[in-house]
Amino acid sequence: MPISTSKGKRPTLKLFSIPSKSHYQLFSAKPSPTAQHLNESPAPQLRHRDGTCSQESISNFEGPPISDTIFRDSRKLGTYRRGDSTFYSLIEYHAKYGDFRSLEMVLEQMKRDKRAFLEKNFILIFRACGKANLPRKAIELFDRMVDEFQCKQTVKSFNSVLNVIIQQGLYRHALEFYDYVIDKKKNISPNVLTFNLMIKALCKSGLVSRAVDLFREMPILKCDPDVFTYCTLMDGLCKDNRIEDAVACWMRCK
Repeated sequence: MPISTSKGKRPTLKLFSIPSKSHYQLFSAKPSPTAQHLNESPAPQLRHRDGTCSQESISNFEGPPISDTIFRDSRKLGTYRRGDSTFYSLIEYHAKYGDFRSLEMVLEQMKRDKRAFLEKNFILIFRACGKANLPRKAIELFDRMVDEFQCKQTVKSFNSVLNVIIQQGLYRHALEFYDYVIDKKKNISPNVLTFNLMIKALCKSGLVSRAVDLFREMPILKCDPDVFTYCTLMDGLCKDNRIEDAVACWMRCK
């Protein structure tokens, strides 16, 4: 039994404007001012080796987080230079503790030193944004990756930001972000995780018919559904009182 789709007109989502040069609320075409980047959250306290907190805050720290002398006359091997791993370790450390001010300082110093940026570094920061409930920061940084940091975006970083948005329950914003990246940029191809996240967002938004449409697009894009895909869609169909379609979906996945 095929899964039926609604014959009604697909709803048009108009939640906020896709980017203009005059604002950086969600999708900025240019980097926003430094004060609006990753330094809005309060800085964590310093911790001693015994685990106690110092009254001195990291916000009192001035200047670059590491000394320039460490990287003088650094030798280069391909795209790798001595000291790159230190920067990568700093990103991992500050992301772990949600220290966005220090993260911004590290990124700025890497830009000045013309260091190579890795996509996995940004994914760590996106995850930190998710833990800190800062989806807008994740979107803004994702938009800065190519133009400002010369770091190629792939479906991995895209999925990471998409997951942050969905974790906050901003399902319709997730749909806007998906349309903006996939339809506008056209340089990222969705994978099964992308479809799983989007089907979840669509079902949570009550757009089950559109979730079915997206499910049917997967074979066209040579992407095979997995167990999570079927379970998410069946759950959405059942909650929409489309039991026959849910059974048809279950029969298809057997």
